[in-house]
Amino acid sequence: MNKSAKFISEGGSSHRPPLFEGDDYYYWKDKMELFLRSQDTHMWTVIEVGDYTPLVKDSTTPKTKDEMTTQEADR
Repeated sequence: MNKSAKFISEGGSSHRPPLFEGDDYYYWKDKMELFLRSQDTHMWTVIEVGDYTPLVKDSTTPKTKDEMTTQEADR
């Protein structure tokens, strides 16, 4: 099976992420970014930067779940 046939057979499902088989990393990365953004526009930011963790005021200590506001917990 040639490469172009592989990508066609993979499909463009919005429910399954693109499969990485060890080659054409940059093609796969672009498709994965599009897939993740289609699920949630902020998901790619979480991949690049990391998950959002609210901190205690004037500290580097993360807040506990009880200390978080509803908006912070939803993020």
